[in-house]
Amino acid sequence: MKAYVSNMKIGVRLGLAFGALLALMVGVAIVGVTQLYVMDGALTDAVDVSGGENRLVSQALESAQRIIAQGTVRFAVVAGVDSFLHGPTLAAYHQRRQLVTLKNADGFLPGEAAAAVAVGAARSRTDTLRCLGTGWGNEPAIQDSDVPLRADGLADAYRQALSNAGVGFEHVDYRITDLSGDQYAFRESSLALLRTMRVRKEELDIWHPADCVGRVGAAIVPLMLGVALAAAQRGYAPGPGLLLHASDESGRRAALVMRADVQQAPLAHLFGGAP
Repeated sequence: MKAYVSNMKIGVRLGLAFGALLALMVGVAIVGVTQLYVMDGALTDAVDVSGGENRLVSQALESAQRIIAQGTVRFAVVAGVDSFLHGPTLAAYHQRRQLVTLKNADGFLPGEAAAAVAVGAARSRTDTLRCLGTGWGNEPAIQDSDVPLRADGLADAYRQALSNAGVGFEHVDYRITDLSGDQYAFRESSLALLRTMRVRKEELDIWHPADCVGRVGAAIVPLMLGVALAAAQRGYAPGPGLLLHASDESGRRAALVMRADVQQAPLAHLFGGAP
């Protein structure tokens, strides 16, 4: 009889434990489904902006900003992946004389890459790049068109980004761009600067990481942001303020005014010594 009562107690305890575990699992499942539902809009936005080259990541950054401002998420990951190392792609650009070859110096080197950045709301954090303003434009004189190049689209993007940031070129220490070797893009960049900069600066460096990785399409914007952050952290950036711009072949132009808020790493740590 005592053994029977003891077994009953054990059974009741096991039943209660199993019931509690089942309730916990149901609760976790409900919370998970709720979070997936909340994230559904963010995931939809991420899918909706696909299909563009550099425009994709520039629009994805704007989508991430909107999602974070809604308060549904604290952070978003913006990624770009692209490749020009495909036979049909190379053949098409070669036919248009846009690849660097032994007979053509006015072109780009094809590449492939993947890059990603984490984006969050502006807070009192260090070791970050702060986006102060964004700007957009559309260039009617795309490459190989009959329209004279005036850099209208990029100039508009510069002005809008600087206006939204509330700063001028006196707060820009250098530019970082998606230039990849062709003369058209360099002329456009120079014209846009001449039409928008109204202060005298002794130096205004222009960086183009495509010199190292080739033309990598949609991956270039997060890659440029990573280069800028690393330069600020390691102390070789010309200053904290930068103007980033990107373009695509359809004429869309984007510009971002950024400011680095970082604590430089000790030199011993940078060169492999003890921190």
